[in-house]
Amino acid sequence: YGRINSTWTLPNQVGWPMAKELLFTARTVEAEEAYRIGLLNHLVPREQLRAKTMELGRMIAGNNRGAVSGIKRLLLRQMAQDLEGQWQEERDFAKNEFENAKAEEAFPEFIARKGRALS
Repeated sequence: YGRINSTWTLPNQVGWPMAKELLFTARTVEAEEAYRIGLLNHLVPREQLRAKTMELGRMIAGNNRGAVSGIKRLLLRQMAQDLEGQWQEERDFAKNEFENAKAEEAFPEFIARKGRALS
């Protein structure tokens, strides 16, 4: 079947009309269309796949681990919450991250762009 939980995840990825079309028709989606409708973030030639994957992995790994984990949890939770509940969770998470993280750890790219370290 290959579409376990697709009725839950697919509408959030591609929108309700496209999700219904894909689920009702059960048709195969080729790479170009998958990229165009939002099933893929990037479309690269096979020979560039590993390099692109490593590039994204390094970018993620360069960020604060707690922030990345927290954002992942928030993204998963938002699928079951209303807007107000999600807003509250994000506010609480951000407040906790800002209170417990050093600026250099929380915003390394911003600080690097500004060309200075904070003390």
